[in-house]
Amino acid sequence: MTCLTGRSIQTYYTCGYSDFWGHKFLNPQQADVSLHTLHSVNDSGRGSLCVAEQDKDVPFPIQRVFYLHDLPEGIERARHAHRFQDEFLICLGGKVEVTTIRGQNQRHFTMSRPDEGLYLPSMTWISIKVLSAMTTCLVLCSGLYNESDYIRNYAHFEVLQKN
Repeated sequence: MTCLTGRSIQTYYTCGYSDFWGHKFLNPQQADVSLHTLHSVNDSGRGSLCVAEQDKDVPFPIQRVFYLHDLPEGIERARHAHRFQDEFLICLGGKVEVTTIRGQNQRHFTMSRPDEGLYLPSMTWISIKVLSAMTTCLVLCSGLYNESDYIRNYAHFEVLQKN
């Protein structure tokens, strides 16, 4: 079994897993999609500051960050799953509806606040529908980009889920 960070060296602990480098993470079979409220500080007149910290807010070591921006209303993004990587999605501006499928559970999340993050564990099918023009989303990832980690065919995803 491969850990959520995409590394294959791991040790099992009763409280979860740890990889060769000592990163603690959840048992991938027990992890579930979850919405997290991030710490936000509003300094009147100067704007707001929002923080997402590894192992406190984001439940995995962060190895890659990317963002989607200038997204037009009505398009769909993602439509894939990751074999081993976890993701943490934050809608920085605009509005999206995220549909997740994990096991037999399908869930819908409407996101429009920069102080909310959606944890997406590995083997979760995700689809993002953009609900407002000029939307920007930030994605924190547990591993570097690796095309072989992506599952882009839903029928293949269903087969892998059953194994």
